[in-house]
Amino acid sequence: MLSNDPEQRPTASELLNSLSAYDISRRTGSLQPLFGPCCGRTLVPLKTHAAAIAELKFEIMRLKDQNSQYKRDSMKEMERLKSIADSEAASKVDKAQLRFGALMTSKWLSYGRVIFSPVHFELRDPTQDRVLVIDGTGKDWSYYCALSYPEATVYDMGPEPQADPKVARPPSEPWSILSNHRHIHHPSLSNPFPFPTHFFVCVVLRLPIARASSVYRFILAESKRVLRPGGYVEFSVLDIDLVNMGDHGRRALRGMKMRIQQEDESISLRNVSDEVLAAIGSRGFIECNSSVARIPVASGLVASGLHQASFSDLLNHQQPSESVDNGVTDMVTRVGQWWYSCCYEALATPKGDEFNATGCGGASETSIWHDKKLITECRKRGTSFRLLIGYAQKPHTEMRRTLSL
Repeated sequence: MLSNDPEQRPTASELLNSLSAYDISRRTGSLQPLFGPCCGRTLVPLKTHAAAIAELKFEIMRLKDQNSQYKRDSMKEMERLKSIADSEAASKVDKAQLRFGALMTSKWLSYGRVIFSPVHFELRDPTQDRVLVIDGTGKDWSYYCALSYPEATVYDMGPEPQADPKVARPPSEPWSILSNHRHIHHPSLSNPFPFPTHFFVCVVLRLPIARASSVYRFILAESKRVLRPGGYVEFSVLDIDLVNMGDHGRRALRGMKMRIQQEDESISLRNVSDEVLAAIGSRGFIECNSSVARIPVASGLVASGLHQASFSDLLNHQQPSESVDNGVTDMVTRVGQWWYSCCYEALATPKGDEFNATGCGGASETSIWHDKKLITECRKRGTSFRLLIGYAQKPHTEMRRTLSL
């Protein structure tokens, strides 16, 4: 307690030198009043104050580090999202090139024509000349037919719902605005076709997905029903067995067939070419013409730079070269693998798995085409897919079945 006598009081400098705490508040009831009860203040020791300041500095540093870490994490996340976006964009471009390559490959294998039966020369009137496309790989071929033959109306049949004409089409399907193209919703090829008798001049059966033998016969029977007398059925079917397989190929094919049977025991594991030719003969078609094309399972392409060139760029090369030939061969090989996966391998994958979730063109990590030993063996042995291409005609007059006495 300070004295009331001014002479007995210490000087200001002496008071500051002897002060060992800071006055930080004006609360009453101070533990150590400096000027008596009337002026009580709370005093904090120097060590406590220094510790509080150090704690505040530490908290500031921690918040700065946390903010820096947040910025680094944000940058990493942005880079990851950008990488995903770039990968998805590259995947879309690659898929578009693959679909374009599939159209060009089909045209080459069908003698340079989209419709290769004699109907090719007979299409005149879109109100009368109608073509039905049954395609196991999607709608691309039916769109291509409609684009190539504006003098015909092309129908596509599949489980997808019919588009509402009042609703604007998405820009991702520019071909869907073709006026001579129709998509008809049909949930299953095991059901009768939703068309009247003698409605089409041509029915195209292209790369059908593996089914039961009875379904193939039913498809050909319904095709004959909806065809006009003298109309044609075209078929392009890919066999499940590979030509010139090795040990790895047989092992991979046997495993895939077993998985298909586990998913659906009714699916026929015979070659589709045998099923279709037998059904065509039993249903009374005439003038059957067919040929077999072989598509390499693995190309000899080694340089990865050719993958970067688009298929259209390879086709537009004026001068032939070995690199261009290798690029085209590689694209045809990828098309063959895609077709085979659509027709067979997708059926060997459990429902909801990666392959089915990504659609026909999805590339699953469990695909047999990711087996490097299999690809190497196929390249050395020249293993190939077997594609049967042909057409048959519906008779103008049905053959009468009479008993000969």
